[in-house]
Amino acid sequence: MDQVEVKPKPVVKRNPDEVDPDIKEMFGLKDGDATEDPSDYIPEGKAGISFGALFALIIVIAVMGGLVYQAKVMLKERQSEIEARERLAKAEAEASKVPDTRYGNIALMASTPKKALILQNGEPIYAKTKDGVWTELRTGPSSRVQNIKIEEGVPTKFSVVSEGYQPYEISISEYDWVPIPATGDWEKVYNNIKLEPITSPLVQNCAELELLGGVYTEACKVKLTDEISTRGDYELSYATRLTGDLTVESEPSGAKIFLYGNPLIKDDGQQATTPYTFSIYGKDSKGEDKKLKVTGEGTSIRLEMDGMEPYLGTLFEHQWHCAPETRAEIVKVLVVPEKLEETAPNMLQHLCTYTAAIRGKLHKPDPNAKKAEGEAEAPPAEPI
Repeated sequence: MDQVEVKPKPVVKRNPDEVDPDIKEMFGLKDGDATEDPSDYIPEGKAGISFGALFALIIVIAVMGGLVYQAKVMLKERQSEIEARERLAKAEAEASKVPDTRYGNIALMASTPKKALILQNGEPIYAKTKDGVWTELRTGPSSRVQNIKIEEGVPTKFSVVSEGYQPYEISISEYDWVPIPATGDWEKVYNNIKLEPITSPLVQNCAELELLGGVYTEACKVKLTDEISTRGDYELSYATRLTGDLTVESEPSGAKIFLYGNPLIKDDGQQATTPYTFSIYGKDSKGEDKKLKVTGEGTSIRLEMDGMEPYLGTLFEHQWHCAPETRAEIVKVLVVPEKLEETAPNMLQHLCTYTAAIRGKLHKPDPNAKKAEGEAEAPPAEPI
């Protein structure tokens, strides 16, 4: 077998600045396309940027940093301003917003008839006077019901009542209350409440009674309004000397009763306690019975009990109830018609049985108790 002689590939000396031919062939380069230029390189030991350019760069960076800081400060101030405005807006909204729970005062300055009783939910309202006694609230120049809770969708209701008159109903919605400037309170004022009198005849079923003629016919003409106006006319009512039975009750029961400031003494010599009904309260200087008079300045009743604060009430003439007599009773008492004047005032005592009731409420001492507005009136003196 012939031997083939392999000759070594001649070594071609290449300029270091030239690109390898194989590389040039691979990338499709021609001579001169990839030759390295010594000027492309920075000679060793020389800087690539001048000092002036570097200083300018530092100034630019410093200015940019200042601008960034200033922008941050302005942004922070703006954010603080926005937060301050939000807080102010919130405070104004809170100030103008109606609170969830409101309380109001109602003033009942006067009424016709005067001193009508004020009821809330059908019950008297008791308040403590500056003299330390409790009493019912009645219409008057300074009568106020205070600290009334105003509830959404629930009207506040009161009644003003007086014997012989239609009740005066009051209903106050949540929108009816008027704000009191600079106080946060609300109020509703009624200056003059007029109750409508009941105009029906005092004596019912008068057909047979009128047939008797004379004073009986006149009796059938008397209306409730006539009877009530007579009570309010002192001269007429004093002439009739109307008297009646008074029932005194208390909560709790067992309170000692004082009439015109003096202990009310029973027939057995003991002081009367609630409940108690009476029409006579002793003897006068002539030895005659002292009867409770319907008319006059009023009847003063004070109730006391150990451990409780006292109650003081006044029964006025318009608080007495006239229960009309039956036909048989009227005929019985008017047995001698010719001796009676045929005028309504003089026959009232014969047409009515007068009754009244005082229901006092005693309270345990409470330093935070609600005060009644205005001065407490002096209790009326015993009539002569």
